[in-house]
Amino acid sequence: MIQSHHTMWLPPANNNNNSNKIFQQFFNQKPCNPIQDKSGENNHRTWQQQSLAAIRGQLLEDHLFKERIPQQFSAADDQLAGIEFSQYKQWVQDDQNLIYWLLASMDSACIPKMVGCTFSYQIWEKIESYFAESTKFRIKQLKAQLKMTKKQGLTAKEYISKIKTIADSLAALGKPLKPTKRIEAILDGLNEEYQMLYTTINSKPELYTLFEVETIILTDDDMLNQFAQILVRHIMWH
Repeated sequence: MIQSHHTMWLPPANNNNNSNKIFQQFFNQKPCNPIQDKSGENNHRTWQQQSLAAIRGQLLEDHLFKERIPQQFSAADDQLAGIEFSQYKQWVQDDQNLIYWLLASMDSACIPKMVGCTFSYQIWEKIESYFAESTKFRIKQLKAQLKMTKKQGLTAKEYISKIKTIADSLAALGKPLKPTKRIEAILDGLNEEYQMLYTTINSKPELYTLFEVETIILTDDDMLNQFAQILVRHIMWH
């Protein structure tokens, strides 16, 4: 059982040029600044992918697994004398630097949840455990929001943009919508004015790409607005 007396060092709140220079001294003296898009409930999967790329790029992936911690003492006599194995001492130094980097790459709301962690693997496990539950809830929330999104009261541009925002959020959580599902969501939210358009596209959805459906709706919306303006002018003149 490895014992450690190291305490977690929280990164400073500000992120200026001096802190960036400190990070450039970490990870074998190679520049590797914190991830700008801090980890949060809306982007955990993309943050995880970026983090793993940076960690693997610096050959520090072993620090994410408890069983890969090197032996602390090379012999029983060294343990009694408190003389730590040189490889372990270097590992601890690298691990503390990785902890600093992980914390600096997190949203400020997540950092307090990491209090009590002394090794990088503990922080990584807490992150995975916390976001596993919150991500499931957020995905359900977004899917429900997608079903409730209607064009009523919105322009075509606003409506399509709203659907896209939800789709992008789902993709960031590791649950991207298939183009067919996104088309289905767009069509389901249209009002009565688009009934003919809905019927046409829905009868043979395989003939239309997502881009084509969005373009058709935007064009149709412009035509409806132009028709409404002509109708208003006609009423005013007569």
